[in-house]
Amino acid sequence: MKILFLIFGFIFLGLGIVGIYLPLLPTTPFLLVASYCFAKGSEKFNNYFISTKLYKENIESIKSKRGIIKSKKVKILSIVTILISISFYIVNNLHAKICLICVLVFHYLYFIFKIKTIGE
Repeated sequence: MKILFLIFGFIFLGLGIVGIYLPLLPTTPFLLVASYCFAKGSEKFNNYFISTKLYKENIESIKSKRGIIKSKKVKILSIVTILISISFYIVNNLHAKICLICVLVFHYLYFIFKIKTIGE
């Protein structure tokens, strides 16, 4: 089972790194999942991942429940809004459009009221 966690940890780490360079792929959620997988899979890989600059810049403040800086919140919400807007435009099903609106509203409510904004 630990091998699977390590494999998934590296997959999500790779997706997170790709997300740094591709604006449509979010980095933070993938790195959070990678962190969880490394914690479950191997203490050695988890300790190494925690000590990296990638972890400290993107995940540490979230895991310690301090929050996210305002510019990162705006970037995440902008990308989500753009992607959901494109999907909303493409989809012709009324129920799907309602679901997309609900997802967008949930994202905004969650980021505004649940995740704290910290100073840079």
